[in-house]
Amino acid sequence: MKEKIHPNYVDATVVCGCGESFKTRATKERIAVEVCSKCHPFYTGKQKFVDSAGMVERFTKKWQSASAQTKADELEKQKIKKNMRQKEAEQAKKPDEIRLATPPPPPRPRFVAPKPQPAPAPTPTPTPTPTSENIP
Repeated sequence: MKEKIHPNYVDATVVCGCGESFKTRATKERIAVEVCSKCHPFYTGKQKFVDSAGMVERFTKKWQSASAQTKADELEKQKIKKNMRQKEAEQAKKPDEIRLATPPPPPRPRFVAPKPQPAPAPTPTPTPTPTSENIP
């Protein structure tokens, strides 16, 4: 066996939140747990609420504040939309000349690729016609 690679096991004492304790072997001398077999609801048949260090309260507080923040954001968005609609309605009442203070940009020219030109047709070579001069 290789040396100095295995953990050092010692006799450990497990202490529960209900006050119960028992011995076992572990790498630590003292282990603290919140629930053991003497106080667990499955073994006792009684329900017990365990809140370690107020974790449940912190969780609910965190999510309540987050949901309140999202509601505030939604209300702000609704106000902005309402203001935009009012401004658009006011703009619609004004004449076109005032509304269109700057002329719209000219339309962009469409790029049309030039059509390929057909190749010129080959010119036929004239065949000599028989005449009295070229007949032998």
